[in-house]
Amino acid sequence: MQLYRALNACIRFALNVRWGEHITPFYRELRLLKIDARRRYFVGCLLFNIICTRQPSLIYSGFTFKSTVTSRATRTSDDILSLPLCRTEIFRRSFRFSASKLWNELPSDIRSARSIGEFKRKLYEHLFNTTLL
Repeated sequence: MQLYRALNACIRFALNVRWGEHITPFYRELRLLKIDARRRYFVGCLLFNIICTRQPSLIYSGFTFKSTVTSRATRTSDDILSLPLCRTEIFRRSFRFSASKLWNELPSDIRSARSIGEFKRKLYEHLFNTTLL
């Protein structure tokens, strides 16, 4: 919560916004993501790098694609990650679970990006358009 307030205060200071005004239009004007969307952006970029380079191997081995888990022909895409079974809130907050969930929620054109630059651009636009409507 303190990070939200600090970022909002910075925007108010930079653009000379009064305290009674809503801050969201100024996020749009500056093309900034809110804190939770920024976290998702960095998690997505890190996961894309891990999947593309398969490094570090210890972290990469924790992610499995559904196509390798099931032998049946299904209508799901080949680039969907298998969500690990989680029974605790702590594991639900872990990188492995939250990154897999984020990856599966992304549109397929973002997941199938050919380069990190293309992925970052598409992911930023997607998060910007979905969080700042």
